[in-house]
Amino acid sequence: MGGLLWDGLALFLSAPVVVGLGYAFSHSVDAVAKGAARAEHLLVLATTAALLAVRGVCRLRTRRLAQRPR
Repeated sequence: MGGLLWDGLALFLSAPVVVGLGYAFSHSVDAVAKGAARAEHLLVLATTAALLAVRGVCRLRTRRLAQRPR
């Protein structure tokens, strides 16, 4: 029951703030959408680069272990 009270209080405080911010900055929705699209592209590029780096490191480790004399 206490969790429901805190959830309700959080909603009571945060909902007006979110709605107010949406109203205050509604004139710049297009700029925010363009920025979000650019950030999404950068995130995809960074993720791809990180995955390729991890794959390269794994390949190097595998080759080195295979070449190591037993």
